[in-house]
Amino acid sequence: MQCCAISDAHNDFLTNKCCDLTKLNEEFEKNNVALCNAILFSNDDKPLNFVRAKQLKSRIEKFSYLKNNSVFSFENIGFVKKIQPLIAFAPFSCSLTWNYDNKFAGGAFGFSGLTKKGQNIIKLLNENNICIDTAHLNRRSFWDVARFAKQPIFNSHTCVSIFKEHRRNIDIEQAKAIFETKGFLGITFVQEFYSNKKRTNYSEIFYIVDAIVQAFGCEYIGFGSDFYGTTNLPNKLNNYHDFHNLYKCFKCAGYKEKDIEKIFYKNFINFVKTQKTNCF
Repeated sequence: MQCCAISDAHNDFLTNKCCDLTKLNEEFEKNNVALCNAILFSNDDKPLNFVRAKQLKSRIEKFSYLKNNSVFSFENIGFVKKIQPLIAFAPFSCSLTWNYDNKFAGGAFGFSGLTKKGQNIIKLLNENNICIDTAHLNRRSFWDVARFAKQPIFNSHTCVSIFKEHRRNIDIEQAKAIFETKGFLGITFVQEFYSNKKRTNYSEIFYIVDAIVQAFGCEYIGFGSDFYGTTNLPNKLNNYHDFHNLYKCFKCAGYKEKDIEKIFYKNFINFVKTQKTNCF
């Protein structure tokens, strides 16, 4: 069964040294990856700077399909000291933290909320049409950002605590807020977020998405795979070719093609377009 086009709100291939860009470019083209949010990852052990970020971004210049079908985002801007280079880089989105507290906000495994510095940088990101990615924020910081930011709420890669509680997951009220602001919720494939099994099946991703769709509709949801950011992936959902397995779940459940297309690629494309960035 042929899959429809694909959009992915979170892929770490830019900062993964093991990624073969030639093969990934072929994978994108062969499987009709319409849009990918290519992540520039940074944490305390691997701090980033803008020189390095530009070098990483430039790696895909000779790969036309990757280049033409990607936007670029920062995961954890804790390394940022001056705002001007960040604005000049013109990313699609920025997450304030990774898993732990920093000078801007509290991470999923931390305890603090949005700081004054966090408020200041959000204001500048808002003014420059750069999205704030709420992935990796703890719930306190999530709600702080939701109140302070003047944008639809974006979460590039998470799960909703329907089947399992996990500190990287959001709860049903946070999911509701994303839908109410006409934001975007990217369901990730990281197994430990939704199951205690050592090895899960791709169909479990369908059950999560289906539960959210039944509650809120299919307008503002899609996928944030976390490919190249994790190896903890479900069986037969390890690359873009494997999306056809997930596609079959939706078809067999009786989803209309137009709704599958929204979930698989149109919702994320529409969200990116509505943010009025320089991405399109």
